[in-house]
Amino acid sequence: SSDVCSSDLAVKTLNLEEKQLLVMRFAENMSAKETGNVLGISEGAVRVRQMRILVKLKKEILRFMKEDESI
Repeated sequence: SSDVCSSDLAVKTLNLEEKQLLVMRFAENMSAKETGNVLGISEGAVRVRQMRILVKLKKEILRFMKEDESI
């Protein structure tokens, strides 16, 4: 489906650190504190970055879906 395609394309726009943070938080179910310890940042910084990354992903997915509709 085009939704899966859009999601795949959106993930490719993330840099390595952004992908690592999401993998730790969601795939490995690490807490914000644990993730921060691994990345060398505070728990609060993890939460802020996580939110920014998720907002970025949402915008990219919507952009790719809109492009797909216009084709």
